Parts: sequence; C-alpha cells; structure tokens
Amino acid sequence: MRAAVAEEPDRLVVREVLEPVTGEYDCLCVGLYGATCSGTDLHLLSGHPLFGIRFPTILGHESIGRVVACGPKVRHFRPGDLVTRMVNRSTPDLRVHWGGYAERGLVQDWRAMQEDGATPEFTGIHWVLPPDFDPAASTMIITWRETFSFLTRIGVGPGDKVLVIGTGGNGLAFT
Repeated sequence: MRAAVAEEPDRLVVREVLEPVTGEYDCLCVGLYGATCSGTDLHLLSGHPLFGIRFPTILGHESIGRVVACGPKVRHFRPGDLVTRMVNRSTPDLRVHWGGYAERGLVQDWRAMQEDGATPEFTGIHWVLPPDFDPAASTMIITWRETFSFLTRIGVGPGDKVLVIGTGGNGLAFT
C-alpha cells in the first residue's frame, strides 16, 4: 500500500509500505481522508525535538477510514462503518506517528478489549460516525473534540468571552 512517509526532517514522500497486520481486536480500514493542515504533523515533519520523532515515519492523526474487515473479537465496529482516526503500527524499519496518511489502516475495538479484561494499545479512541456524515469534513471532528475537551477542562462555558488566536482547526472550532 502507499503511505505519506516522512523520510527525514522536511522530506515527505509517498511510497510503498507493508500492509497493516490485523489482530483479533482490530478492524482493517480503507483510508478515505486525512487532514493535511495539522500543526502536529508539521511539527513531526520538521523533526521538532518535543516529539522525539525517529525517521522514517508515517504521519497522520486526523484521518477518517471505512471498515472493510473485522477481527474475531471485534464487537463494536462493522464493515461499512465510517470511523475516526485509523492508525498503523510501527515496524523495525518504519515508525508511525498515528499513521493515518496511508491507503489502509487499523482501528482497535478498545471497548471490547476493556470488556474482556485485555489492555488496549495506545492507538487513540476510535468512534463510529453517523453514516450520513461527510468523510472529508469529518476529519475536523478530531480537532474539534480536542478543542472542546480543553475548554471543558479549563471551565469555559456558554456566554464566556475568550480570545481566539489563529486560523487553523482550533480557531475554526470557534466560528
């Protein structure tokens, strides 16, 4: 499959990589859309020391996929589901920083794992979106969810005045 791989700082290429290997709690997804304006991905691509990135790596944490197959212990996803944040796993030769900028990826049924007493891997929490959601617009759901979580944690509520600086995804969340 093809993926957007940061080969070294400031060098992004599209190249062939290995297909993701699915586990018993995983769903294989076809990648539909990935947000290309992510500040996080720009920091990763630049090799920003805060992220401790090792190259080469597949980028992409704001991605939307469609489930095409489910492992035997998956209970909360079905083929055809539109899902947030499909990921890939690192290999000895290729790391991932979420890895959503690929033709295929995985979502993990973290709820089924918790119900079974298994320990979920850190792959993020994946959600099924309503079937009528636009996949391209849905990439912003991840950013908006993070913005809403932050505002909730610091106590911002209806009627409060805030200063919005920036025009990226977080700034757009306020419009």
